[in-house]
Formats: sequence, C-alpha cells, structure tokens
Amino acid sequence: MIFGNPLTFAAEVVVEPGPEFPATFGSNVAGRMRLIIGGTNVGNIDEPRCVPRALSEHLVELSASAPALWHPLLEDVAPHEQLKLLDDALFLGGGRPELENCHSLIFLTNVSEAFDPIKGFALCHSPSEIYLLLKLEVSGPVLHFVVPYEEFAGVAAALAQWVSEQERMLLNGPAV
Repeated sequence: MIFGNPLTFAAEVVVEPGPEFPATFGSNVAGRMRLIIGGTNVGNIDEPRCVPRALSEHLVELSASAPALWHPLLEDVAPHEQLKLLDDALFLGGGRPELENCHSLIFLTNVSEAFDPIKGFALCHSPSEIYLLLKLEVSGPVLHFVVPYEEFAGVAAALAQWVSEQERMLLNGPAV
C-alpha cells in the first residue's frame, strides 16, 4: 500500500507477506515499509517483521509537533551543517549544548530496522513546509527534501488509519 505521492512524500507499507514470517509479532502487526521522498527510496522494504505502528506514531507525532521542530541556531545554516550540528549534539556527545534538547527533531533514526543506518532530522521553519535532512548511509551525502506540511500530515494520518484497520483485522478478528 502506498500512501501519498512518491514524487514528494509517500509511505509504502505491506503486512508481512509470509510464509516464512507471520503477519503479527506479539501484539503488533508485522510488515515491511519504506518512505519515498522526492522519488528517493528511504528505508529497506525487504527488511522483514518490522512494526508499521512505530513508523505511523513517529510521523503522527512529528505532524502534531511541527511548529516546535526548529531551533534558532539552525537559522541561515546550510542543510549539511544543520545535520552535523544536530548529530553532534544529539548523538555524538559534542557540539552546541543548546541543541542537546532537540530530540523532537529526530527523523527515522531508531524508529525501525527498516531505517537502519539512516540518520535524519525534521525541521519546520515555515508552517507550510517540513524540511527533511537525511544521511542514508554513515558516510553518504546529506540529502535535503522540502515536503509540504499538508502532504506530510496527510500521509501520517492515512498510514495511522491503515495501521489501526490492520490491527483490528489481524489482532482482534473480524467484526461481528
């Protein structure tokens, strides 16, 4: 299932196709997932037994907190330097102490195995756009995407609804 527009921002998620792995993992739906941002595949759709709820909750939380996804120290700083400043402060134990409380800006890092080894941050300097800074590989380049806020929030809401429907069907059984 693809939610959104792969040319700007989309989530692709499927329930675990089996047969080697079941469609549930404990009290969660299991599946495979990735994002497609600006036509770029972000994540590994072949990674089995991931929990789509984790991605769904992450995107919904970022959508809800979008106005707070900014810090003045990032003003007039190039995207690759923004990522470096945030990475140093939040993950590498150095850099600007003023940025050490910016955990809400983290995007995809540690959300699911499907997104290993991605390092990312979501910034919202304008209420109409979310800026996504990503390194898909440890030594890879910094990618910078601008996503309209409404699209980002729409994908988050559609994915959350789909995850809830899958949980209802797979974990609770059919409605009577």
